Amino acid sequence: DPGSAAARPADATVASALGPDDVAYVDVAHVFGGGYSGVTSETQRWNGMHVSRYEPHCGTAHGDQHAAAIDARGRVAMTFDTEGIGSMAVDRDDISVVAPYAVVIDGSSCTLLGRAIVRAVRGSYAAGYRGYLDNRPAPTILNRFQQTYRAVRWHERTERELGPGVALAVSAHGVVAGASAVPAFTGTASGGYTDATGTVHTYSDTAAVPSARVWDAAGRARDIAPGAARSVAYDVADDGTVAGM
Repeated sequence: DPGSAAARPADATVASALGPDDVAYVDVAHVFGGGYSGVTSETQRWNGMHVSRYEPHCGTAHGDQHAAAIDARGRVAMTFDTEGIGSMAVDRDDISVVAPYAVVIDGSSCTLLGRAIVRAVRGSYAAGYRGYLDNRPAPTILNRFQQTYRAVRWHERTERELGPGVALAVSAHGVVAGASAVPAFTGTASGGYTDATGTVHTYSDTAAVPSARVWDAAGRARDIAPGAARSVAYDVADDGTVAGM
């Protein structure tokens, strides 16, 4: 359809997962207006020269979607936005209503994992993290400096929160690798306001520095680069070998 978003040149394209038979899943962003609410994204499936929009129907209202990983069986780990109008448009409902959905797709079957961001799938496990604001699940772009994050591991449909941090990879034996904080968040947010009495209020929040972290199959956490100024574990093999920076 020449009038569809898929037919327009992309404003940003990110290769997110490469699966069996060299099939790639690519996140494509389009900007159609000003501000955060003018951004929408989709996932495309690239197979040789053939490009198609990848939009599984998982029973959730969504517009933006992000493919994070694919395993050897071809199952895709995806995060869906819940508004259908761009993942940045989070000011229309309660934060717990617009928190993202984590989904694992196996052919035409969708396994809904709950409100979270899923980053990895392997064997019978999936892993990711959940952002909280005021003790409620929230979109992780809503207030990245004041939010807290908890790593999550799923075994089939059973969920376990592993504790503070973000899970970025999982082995077929349930070993999870990631970090103590979201790797991409840096810097300081500051500002202030004057209330009705004339009192000036100021704030300053600095993003946490990530430290590479591994959770074993029993869910026990261990920081594996305690002397580093900044570190992240991005992947873990089935033999327990961890790769990162």
